[in-house]
Amino acid sequence: MTSTSTECGGCRAPAVEGDWPASLAFSGLASIASVRATEAEALSRHPPGALMAAAADALADRVAHWARRQPVCAPIIALVGPGNNGGDALLAALILREKGFDARAWLLDTRSGDAADAAAVLRQARQSGMPLWEPEPMDPQDRGRADTRAVQDAVAERALWIDGLYGIGLTRPVEGRARDWIRFLNAARATVVAADVPSGIHADTGAVVGGAQGLALRCVETVSFIGDKPGLRTGAALDHVGTVTIATLGLAIDPVEGHWLIGPSPGTLSPLRRARNAHKGRQGTVRLLGGAPGMRGAVMLAARAAQRAGAGKVYLSLIDDSDGAPPLDPDWMVAPPQATVPGVSAIVVGCGMGQSASAEAALRSALEADCPVVVDADALNLIARSPGRLPARQASTLLTPHPLEAARLLKCSLDQILQDRITAAGALARDFRAFVILKGAGSVCSAPDGRWCVISSGSPALATAGSGDVLAGTVGALLAQGLSAWEALLWGAWAHGRAAERWSSATQHGGEIGLAASELPDWIRSTLNLEHAP
Repeated sequence: MTSTSTECGGCRAPAVEGDWPASLAFSGLASIASVRATEAEALSRHPPGALMAAAADALADRVAHWARRQPVCAPIIALVGPGNNGGDALLAALILREKGFDARAWLLDTRSGDAADAAAVLRQARQSGMPLWEPEPMDPQDRGRADTRAVQDAVAERALWIDGLYGIGLTRPVEGRARDWIRFLNAARATVVAADVPSGIHADTGAVVGGAQGLALRCVETVSFIGDKPGLRTGAALDHVGTVTIATLGLAIDPVEGHWLIGPSPGTLSPLRRARNAHKGRQGTVRLLGGAPGMRGAVMLAARAAQRAGAGKVYLSLIDDSDGAPPLDPDWMVAPPQATVPGVSAIVVGCGMGQSASAEAALRSALEADCPVVVDADALNLIARSPGRLPARQASTLLTPHPLEAARLLKCSLDQILQDRITAAGALARDFRAFVILKGAGSVCSAPDGRWCVISSGSPALATAGSGDVLAGTVGALLAQGLSAWEALLWGAWAHGRAAERWSSATQHGGEIGLAASELPDWIRSTLNLEHAP
């Protein structure tokens, strides 16, 4: 990253008081540091083992839910690692055994049960007669064969697993026996419930610890203790956490570092609801600059999205088209890039724009305008080439990069972005004094004052060319209709993801393959209409 950027290495965005749209519902996200501070304070007030008992009860309840879906004789096996996370899993297994389930435990190594509360639970387990598999010193090759046989036998029994290997404290890639177990269970698509966080996932960032060299366990559910965590809501984690259940254990974390956008607030009308005497002039004018020869489709997708998302008027300004092409759609107007368009409420620049001299001139003219500007695609790449070209503006600037574009803007590697998407989005917002959507699974929105939010909606169906152009046009339309930059960013990102979810679940589609970006604006329109209906 640039010298002024925070290093990608943790969830360190400051807690900032600011306006959060009342029309949207949010849940707080807390960092590892906050969770640990809350836990330490609670431990000082409660008798030994009380917090672990509460966590184990919550975990056992969810494991029992999954156990009832397994064959009647299927065992439950707790994987017990070092520290209190292993103690939580082991105590949950003891609770389940008392309820009549065939619960067992495998200890990862001789450190299992080292922590004080975990040690007490291990003594209890040994006294109870519950089957405990304990490690023996052996040659790594022999260990590997023995572990393979043990896991294969358990998988054959349709075992249900409790992941208590590592919790929120993991800082280096999983190694040794734990790595072998995770690899075997992932390959077998075993049913696993994680205690607090899937082993191998960083609770602040959502990345796999160790990057390409790391490994993380894939779970059907994660029971997160004390509070929700950003690393459960974004990035690689979304392929590992399964369903997330929050068990607060009766504790409250304050302050929260960020938020998770759940969706529209129940009973709260969308700010897009129109007066009975509404007319096109009141719904704003969006101007779109882009669409160089050979890339017209990108700006057309953005324009279609702007119109479907409610903009009163849509102007298209195509790059290297000085005479003004005929309208590409009867709903749009056209104007050459150098022409003045009266009454523009918001500008979207960059979709299919290229990086020619004409594109640079169009970007410069957009940034000089006295209205909010959404900067996407090639416009981001032009700014990355010369960061100083983004001037201090009175009106809002909104950036919508995907991870590679973010890496170019921050002068760092793609891997750094993916390892800490939250910090990267915050660095972009701060360094460029802009509102930012860092796109991807669990898109991250960040504001220049430090506020950040992870978007709950989204679908792999969005992995198709042009979906980002549709997002840019949608945000432009929301700005034109009078939403603040922060509100337009959050509503646009949520509606974009929710539209793809609805497309995926529609009877005629029934999956995540084959969404065309040109279909998406219609689904965004129906999503916005559903969410603001009285």
